[in-house]
Amino acid sequence: MNVNVFIDKLINFLKVNLLNIIGALIFGLGEIELIKVMKIYSVGRRGKLALLILFVILFYFIVQWYGNVCKKTNMRIIFMILLGLAIYVRMSMFKYVSGDYTDYLKVWIDKMRQYRGMEALSKNIGNYNPPYMYILFIISKFKLDSLYLIKYISVVFDCLIAVYIFKMVYKFKTQKSFLPFISFFVFLLLPTVILNSSMWGQCDSIYALFCLMGLYYTLNNKKYLGIILFSTAFCFKLQSIFILPIILVFIFKEEYNIKHLILFPIIFFIELLPAIFCGRPLNEIFMIYFNQADYVKFLSANSPSLYSFVDNTSSNYEALYLPSLLFAAVVMLLFICLTYFFKDAIENRKYIEICFVLTLIIPYLLPKMHERYFYLAEIFSLLYVCLNNKRWYILPMTVIASLLGYRNYLFLEKLSSISLKIGSIMLFVVIALTFWDVVYNGLVYNYNKCYKDN
Repeated sequence: MNVNVFIDKLINFLKVNLLNIIGALIFGLGEIELIKVMKIYSVGRRGKLALLILFVILFYFIVQWYGNVCKKTNMRIIFMILLGLAIYVRMSMFKYVSGDYTDYLKVWIDKMRQYRGMEALSKNIGNYNPPYMYILFIISKFKLDSLYLIKYISVVFDCLIAVYIFKMVYKFKTQKSFLPFISFFVFLLLPTVILNSSMWGQCDSIYALFCLMGLYYTLNNKKYLGIILFSTAFCFKLQSIFILPIILVFIFKEEYNIKHLILFPIIFFIELLPAIFCGRPLNEIFMIYFNQADYVKFLSANSPSLYSFVDNTSSNYEALYLPSLLFAAVVMLLFICLTYFFKDAIENRKYIEICFVLTLIIPYLLPKMHERYFYLAEIFSLLYVCLNNKRWYILPMTVIASLLGYRNYLFLEKLSSISLKIGSIMLFVVIALTFWDVVYNGLVYNYNKCYKDN
């Protein structure tokens, strides 16, 4: 390559990316200072340097993405400041060690380190489906503290969810230019989202991203990609079933057909192949989700669900478990039947509202739910509020209700039963309001309007 051509390309690159580069450098300097002041990491100089580089790279690419969306310099600077704040808040919690990490994640990674090559993938280690165990396997190959890597990966997915929330809001609310921007940072600064990834080290952001992407690309007429992403979400976590009934609605609307549906089990099986090729028995893999479902023997595991009003005794569990499953199934069947009957009234934005109802009702009515199982509902509560500004209070009610469950687990609050009941009441009110909006003000009204017009 000619030297002059190379210099010209370098100058053009710097012109386009100078602001992003400066922002990343400032963020890196701020991160160094934060590490010094708060004494966040205890992984040695190399570990701190590695994490510094990882966070700067994350910051740069998110800013680079926003720079392609918005060309206004002042907005890009504000974006950098808020993004830096959102990441700094997360970094400050990285040193916290949860019981889940010490009792499960760390134990699994330490076991993986005992095996050479990919042999660990053939062993019955952990109770997660293989795709997430692949991530833990990769982490086990690095000398950097696994606690920080686990949390960093979840933070990356936090940011990616924020990007797709921005895209979704932008798709439906382009006339309100600030709303996508606001929705991006509202999500990143939700207390439950921060606690889930940065303090607790959970991976809910991973499956949630694939669920959101599946919906986004389906609504953008990329149906094969949509079903692949829905299948990937199911590969990562069973909790994706809270949103998967939306696939039935897509079938009613003829958005999906048999060709799309066949992809779901194919993709699911493909994502299990590395573990199968390494020698892990197929029947053992297929039993993972069944074993997960059988692990909890409580009607509510710190979840602000309907069963917060029932004592978590073994007798109540035995008496109410099957009836509660049947009740949840009947309610969901009725709701799906309603969407089928009024399918002609469903338009693109209604899918988001239907997803919100699904991700609220299912974990609210099902037994054995954990506090973090309303993660998807929080995402769709934000999208719902962006589409229905008059219902702005739906978002804080949903988040606060979920946060009460987090508080009980992470901070071991004594008034756990009272706080969960308060959260359950709040979610019941949210469900009632959204159900009325979606079914009556949405589906029924639009159906009658369409009928009169015809």
